[in-house]
Amino acid sequence: MLAMKYISSKGISKADVGHLAATVILIGAAFQAYLGVPKSDFLTVSIGGTIAFLLALAVIIYSAQQARNKRLVEAQLSSTCEELQNKQVFCDSIFETSRDCIKVLDFDCKLIFMNVGGQRLLEICDFAPLSGANWLEFWGEKDRESAKAAVEKAKSGGVGQFTGYFPTTQTRTPMWFDVVITAIRDQGGKAKELLVVSRDVTEVRNDTETIRSSEVQLKTLAESIPQIVWTST
Repeated sequence: MLAMKYISSKGISKADVGHLAATVILIGAAFQAYLGVPKSDFLTVSIGGTIAFLLALAVIIYSAQQARNKRLVEAQLSSTCEELQNKQVFCDSIFETSRDCIKVLDFDCKLIFMNVGGQRLLEICDFAPLSGANWLEFWGEKDRESAKAAVEKAKSGGVGQFTGYFPTTQTRTPMWFDVVITAIRDQGGKAKELLVVSRDVTEVRNDTETIRSSEVQLKTLAESIPQIVWTST
């Protein structure tokens, strides 16, 4: 009875108990045959049965523990995979719902990825034809040099930044973007790709230009007032 309780506490199934019993009988018979003693020799048979029981029990317990450890590892892996999947979904949702134009480039500045929000902002209906294209070539000559400098700074471990003009692809609507470039690193810390985030600053820039134009007009008017007053007198 105590043996059965111990076996149950170790998580051993009834099928395993059956195998244990069969193993005990076989090993006991082998032990008896090896010693060449008759079945009537109770002491010898009892010792043989005890040894057989202990050996079989050790094997069964070890197998049960291994199976339990395997289940624990599988459960932990399953939980980790689910957690990683949830994080991936969360990151994907951030990328796709962002109003910024988010791009991933390889180290040769070729386009690998562009989020849906960025495609919508630039009026890009299909990203496939742009995949693999050189991102630097999309900029005008002046802004291209600024983009190259920002890329080199990001490759060297810094944060590249510049502001450039970029019209939309369909309606050619004038737009200005504040661009930030950083390196994407692998688990070993080696930079392998570039993350480019372009924020639309067209409205801010237009407001700034309007204010600047108003300031110029006011300054011109202020400078003209003495002449107007002198002429009228």
